Amino acid sequence: MLGQHSQEKLCLGNLDRCEEYMTSMDEEILLLPVINLREESFESHQLIWLDDDTSSICTGKLRSIIDQSRIFNNIDECMQHLKTTENRVKFLVSSEKFSEKIVPLVHNYQHLRSIFIRCHNEKENEQMPLKYEKVIGCYGTVKNLLTALIKNIQDFRRHCSSEEHIFEIPHKVDQTTDETISWWSQFIDFLARVVQYPINCKHRLVNALNTYYNGNVDRMRIIQEFDETYTPETAIRWYTRQTFFFSLLNTALRQQNIPWIFLFGFSLKDVYEQLKQKHTEYLKQQNRVLKVYRGQIISKKEVLQLKRNRKCLVPTNAFLSTTVSREIAKIFIQPTQPEDEFQSILFEIELSFEPTSQLFGDISSLSTFQDEEEFLFMAGSEFEVKDKGVRFEESEQLWIIKLIESNYIDKDRETVFLHPSGVNLKREIRKSLTFLNYTTEDNINLIFTNLLLLYPSESWLLAIRYEYLAKCTPFSMKSQSTLVYCNKALEHWRNYLHHSCQSWCELEIGEVYRIIAIHYLNNNNKILADENYTLAITYYNKAIENVLQNDDYMEQMLFIKFDKTFRKCASLYIDEKIDMTDDVHEKMNYRRIALTYRQRELQMRKTFPCLESDELTIICYNAIGQLHEELLNYNDAIKNYQEALELFMIHPKPYYLWIINIAESLIRILMEEIGDYDAALQYALLVHEYKSLYWTSAIDEFNDGQIDIAKTHIKLSTIYEKLLKYELAYHNLLIASKLYTSSNRTYSYSEVKPVYTKIEIFEQMLGKKDK
Repeated sequence: MLGQHSQEKLCLGNLDRCEEYMTSMDEEILLLPVINLREESFESHQLIWLDDDTSSICTGKLRSIIDQSRIFNNIDECMQHLKTTENRVKFLVSSEKFSEKIVPLVHNYQHLRSIFIRCHNEKENEQMPLKYEKVIGCYGTVKNLLTALIKNIQDFRRHCSSEEHIFEIPHKVDQTTDETISWWSQFIDFLARVVQYPINCKHRLVNALNTYYNGNVDRMRIIQEFDETYTPETAIRWYTRQTFFFSLLNTALRQQNIPWIFLFGFSLKDVYEQLKQKHTEYLKQQNRVLKVYRGQIISKKEVLQLKRNRKCLVPTNAFLSTTVSREIAKIFIQPTQPEDEFQSILFEIELSFEPTSQLFGDISSLSTFQDEEEFLFMAGSEFEVKDKGVRFEESEQLWIIKLIESNYIDKDRETVFLHPSGVNLKREIRKSLTFLNYTTEDNINLIFTNLLLLYPSESWLLAIRYEYLAKCTPFSMKSQSTLVYCNKALEHWRNYLHHSCQSWCELEIGEVYRIIAIHYLNNNNKILADENYTLAITYYNKAIENVLQNDDYMEQMLFIKFDKTFRKCASLYIDEKIDMTDDVHEKMNYRRIALTYRQRELQMRKTFPCLESDELTIICYNAIGQLHEELLNYNDAIKNYQEALELFMIHPKPYYLWIINIAESLIRILMEEIGDYDAALQYALLVHEYKSLYWTSAIDEFNDGQIDIAKTHIKLSTIYEKLLKYELAYHNLLIASKLYTSSNRTYSYSEVKPVYTKIEIFEQMLGKKDK
């Protein structure tokens, strides 16, 4: 049974196996893994020192070379460590005594880069480097050995640095976004924009760093300076200093190291606030910088992926440093040839003047290197490759990749004012972490464990955590653990039902029942799916009624703007329940119910001036139009479509695709149901205009735009023919045929055959055959 409510008895099946590994979940926060700061490593490489006499080895000296250094005096333990840590590059130093045995055994390990032998007589061991290529040398003194070791490690680090990826190159063709990457971008934005950090947060980071770098005198001296001098106003200055601090932050960002990102969270927020100020200053400037540059090394394979992927997002997984100077950016790359394994790339980024663009700023005045003219982009920024924006420049022997800022920006990016009850923190989590169910269970647990450390009084975070766990285990939601997690979420939410924020508890309970319903639907159990959909709707309705009875104007506005409960109710009927029945009358009834919810939403939205011309209000008009069309109420459909179209056309943002889709809906009704071809013609001309605008601004390396525009001419020809305007009908078909012919996109003859057939008919009709 889910919960204690007798009217909500449900068959959950056999949960014994799930419960075995979910024991003592009331104490779940205590069962989660605690970060071991000494075992965590931000470095991709490690020094292994194998010696029968370890008493003379200075651990502090080794840690100044590689922070993660391990000393062994037992060859079996050393071998075991090498076998179980293959994810990290190793540098091995062995005493002469152990070298004869261990070198032949480990020489072929792929993650072992170099071997150094500490010996008493170099001449007696001079054959070792000749026999094993990974053996750099045999050294009679520790000084000579360390000198060679440091040089070898520095060469490795330079190589790694040149390949260090700030951009996440997408691996799927024609993918608009990659949720597995986007969840991290959303999470970073949430930490920087929303989370409030306690006063002692800097001391927590300093203590963690002191533990991590214990014994490394140079690092601990810098940590002390950071502790004594860091302020929010110096965040970017510390970022640009050549210390380990912000390289550590960027490494944690790239590694998606959640515990360390929370430790650095206050500084992440400080950089965000400084960048926001610099971004505002940039937008006010008259003579703005139009382009910035970044030199980088990436693999040949990734270059080809960027050429091939169209309309894809290229997110950054860390802070992105760029420069106004093209020449400064080129300092970081060397000439390459197209066939080389690694390619030199000059990224050329066009800056946007939109207030809602990616967050960036000119940080020259805040930087320790003011002559570099540095522009810094916030971690998690997303870009798109421009049309024909990937080319090899022979004269410079490098690739030019032109990027533009992605226009996929959360329109609700402004932070909701935090409320003592935590209700708006919940809204921020829901709004900012929509892709969180695309990560792993471990990551979800780590995120909410750390959020509870920051917000210890908000125990409802456990309920949301269980909801995310239910949705990510697995994506198909067929796992039995989905039900276990949902049950735990319901237990937590019901503890809040009689608190002051009853409505959002009811809303969340409705969400949980909806997850359960989808689970049963995926398991082909329509009876239990329908029962849980009914419970979901019941709680959604309770939440709506409680908010409507509340006189809190601001709460009602936030409920409409962020919770989107009316839309959720409508979606439940037309996206989920409608597929559970084959009864035509029942389907129509579901559409009528969905229409009622959408109409109530629109009515409420129109009562708030700040939402009246909001994009989601316009989309609501369109949704009402679609439902009226499906219910055969064509005049009402036209009325709502027209309202949506007019509002989108006067909107400051260029919503080309929305305008095109709505106009095409109007054309369909006017031609097929009303027979008003004069009115249909006006919308067809509008579609042609906006498709031309869209393809002028869009990425179209393969000339899909020409085919798309050709189809608008075919539609115009059809309408002109209905209006008996044969010359115009013929003229539009000629244009369509030319666009097909000049396009380099592959298409079948059957696709274009009707065009040529119709052209011949018009030529005969208009007496143009001989011509």
